Amino acid sequence: MKLDDSWALGLNDSVAHGRTFGVDIVFAFGPYSSIFSHQYHPAVDGRVLLVGLYLTLTYWIAVVELTRKCERWVGWALWLVLAGLTYSRDGLMLSYPLLIGIVCCRDSARWSEVPRRTSQLVVACLFSSLGLLPLVKCSSLVMCGLIGLITCILFARHRRWDLVACAVGAAVATMALFWLIAGQPLLALPKYLRYSLPLIFGYADAMALPGQLSEVVGYLICAALFAAAARSRRFVLAVYLAFLFTVFKACFVRHVSEHLLICTTALPIAALFLAATVTSRLRLIVIGVVMLASVYLDHTYIGTSPVSVVTSIGTTYARAGQGIAQRLFGPSLDEEYDSTMAHFRQVSGLPVLPGTTDVYSYEQTALIASGNTWDPRPVIQSYGAYGATLGRLNREHLEGPAAPDHIFFKLESIDWRLPPLEDGSSWPALLSRYRAVRIDHGFLILDRRAQPLAVESTTIKSHRHRLGTEVGIPQADGFVFAEIDVKPSLLGRLAAVIFKPSGLTITVNLVNGQTRTYRFIPNIASLGFMISPLVEDTREFATLYGGTGYLDAKQVRSFVIDAPDGHTWWRSFGTTFRTVKLTPDFDPRPLYELDKPAGTADDLVPVPCEGGGFDWIAGIHIPPPEVPVMGLLDVQGWFAKSLRGADIPTSVFLVLTDAAGVHRLFDAHKAKRTDVGDYEHDRRLDAAGFAATIDVSQLAGRYTLGVGFKDGDHLAVCSTFKYSLNVTPVAAQPKPSR
Repeated sequence: MKLDDSWALGLNDSVAHGRTFGVDIVFAFGPYSSIFSHQYHPAVDGRVLLVGLYLTLTYWIAVVELTRKCERWVGWALWLVLAGLTYSRDGLMLSYPLLIGIVCCRDSARWSEVPRRTSQLVVACLFSSLGLLPLVKCSSLVMCGLIGLITCILFARHRRWDLVACAVGAAVATMALFWLIAGQPLLALPKYLRYSLPLIFGYADAMALPGQLSEVVGYLICAALFAAAARSRRFVLAVYLAFLFTVFKACFVRHVSEHLLICTTALPIAALFLAATVTSRLRLIVIGVVMLASVYLDHTYIGTSPVSVVTSIGTTYARAGQGIAQRLFGPSLDEEYDSTMAHFRQVSGLPVLPGTTDVYSYEQTALIASGNTWDPRPVIQSYGAYGATLGRLNREHLEGPAAPDHIFFKLESIDWRLPPLEDGSSWPALLSRYRAVRIDHGFLILDRRAQPLAVESTTIKSHRHRLGTEVGIPQADGFVFAEIDVKPSLLGRLAAVIFKPSGLTITVNLVNGQTRTYRFIPNIASLGFMISPLVEDTREFATLYGGTGYLDAKQVRSFVIDAPDGHTWWRSFGTTFRTVKLTPDFDPRPLYELDKPAGTADDLVPVPCEGGGFDWIAGIHIPPPEVPVMGLLDVQGWFAKSLRGADIPTSVFLVLTDAAGVHRLFDAHKAKRTDVGDYEHDRRLDAAGFAATIDVSQLAGRYTLGVGFKDGDHLAVCSTFKYSLNVTPVAAQPKPSR
């Protein structure tokens, strides 16, 4: 699943507004993220060009030094790969520390032959970039640290303590210098580095996705060939092992196409670096195997042709020239930026609110472009709060004086995660400190209360359980939150370090007999999240402001946490349940554009419909024969009297028929269904969809749900499809908020 990339604009906006990284902003990228994202922003462009030029210069110096005495074809091949095949910016960034490590370790004896001042200057120049890369992307800290450590050990082995001092001093000094150039306070740099660690080490637990085992095996074969070719030079081998391990984690923890493409860039560059470093015949085998593997991945996920490679080479240099020309002679980039923001502002349609705002779970581009004053929580996108440390930062932000005046809220879980895990520990603060106003363009707008609602929180049960056992949810008057602490076994810890943790699932059993299965993220769950009622979308979150009544049908009876790959990787887990009770002061029904009742009818003529059905009823896809309903009823579907003639009625309504045979009619609105038109190869059937949201909070008992329409002079109901509903009334309506 492709992640939202509006973080790039969000980080640029943070630099422009002087927010401090490591304090106000805690994210996987730093103040120079534009080097990676290539996203223009008027306030950061000059600094980004300066840093980009510096990195280019030091990279070029290292490449020249590496290829100075090797065969000419290696240099030309390296130029071809760098210019035409660098699809992944991650792969190019990972090659940087490798290049520096090889240059420093390849001819260790040579350092004693070079004048001391010259060797010190070269080492300082090369290592300065290792201090800069973590300010672009914080995960570079691991690779830079490992290769820096290996190289310093080599210098120390030759008793070149001056080179150790130059390497460490240059990296630290460059990091501090460019940190200050980015407008960041020097005292915040340790915090930036500190909070980089939970981002780096929490990534695998939160973001891991499985993939093809054959691709992992192919990578390991390539890695073994690299190691065999470099085995005669121990420190070069150590540098390559650090590089290969880091690339392995980058490619296969989140085993999706965009991460696999890191291999198609990083490994060919590394193979050509190897060809310039060793003389073993294995180097040619390594190049051949790596190129074959890269071509295979490329063919599977991109489909590059020789023509596109040549085009890419030209584009690489043409783009640089165009950028320089545009800044000197062309139309203002600021005007293009403003035009782009105006486009996003029109598309998003978000209203401008007084005071400060934030957006959940992501979509910072829509908020910033809208003209609102963005006041972000530290981890600006909810999926990025990988563990308890990061989730706590976001929660404390909402509870503190810097909390935003308004929030555009949308529940958007990724990777089939349990939805309440998205900043779940912040939900009590969202419910008590904010009030729901309306739903606008898919966002629930929340306004900060002058005085927070009183919250009664009581711990009601703690226990330990084995994986795979059913855990009952205590009955409570209020929302039930759970802190679930799942610890890996020793084998599980080793697997997480070497590769990635074994995945967990949670199966939630509702009181109405339905079940849901989602991915479960233990590091996030340990801080606490709402386990009952089960909230799965933005509209259901909005109903929480009306108390538990509207979601009684989504109360959770029990859950099961299991490991599809086996229990060997995990130990037992602990659960702590607590109830959170707030006095409801809001009727959620005005939030929705409810479809209006259209009266009753004694007789409806049953008419067979050739195609159609209900796709969703009460949030259930492909509903069971009987659906439990409470409060608000959402329905989506499509129908046509005739498929061949595309006979679609112009007006549609829902029919609820009670046990006495009384038909209650509710208006429905048309919905576009291009999938139906595609499947039936008839574009006229794009108009066959319908949808409705109706208020059934005062109904009780069993009803039959059908679709009605006007057929000539009489009202008809489709006899082809219908469902049974078990409707439970909402006992008490909360008073509307003022």
